[in-house]
Amino acid sequence: MKRLPAVLVLATAAVLLAGCSSETTQENITVTPGQTGTFSSGDTSVVVEPEETEAPASTEDAAYLTEVRSKLGDLGKATDEQLISLGESTCEQLDAGTPADQVLLVVPAGLTAQAGDGTIVAQAAQATLCG
Repeated sequence: MKRLPAVLVLATAAVLLAGCSSETTQENITVTPGQTGTFSSGDTSVVVEPEETEAPASTEDAAYLTEVRSKLGDLGKATDEQLISLGESTCEQLDAGTPADQVLLVVPAGLTAQAGDGTIVAQAAQATLCG
């Protein structure tokens, strides 16, 4: 979505700079949010590409995220990437022999962990992410 205004500004600038005469032309191109393709008005064309989206989470990741989000308090507000990173870090600690109730979480800035969150993450990670 951020590309659309930039593309429109560049297209307008190209139209204004391309003219060698003293004549000023203005062309408006209206694109509905979410649409992609080539849009034209007069001599101006704008290509709108789809937004890059993240790859869908694997089945294991989705199961883990569902489990931790349903049980965590404030920490459950972390992004999917942050929670998966917590789970992967937890798997490493468990593989090294750390008991589930002693797992250390690196809490993302702006969020707080509650007592027992490490155990919740450890149990969910063990059941879904750890291989």
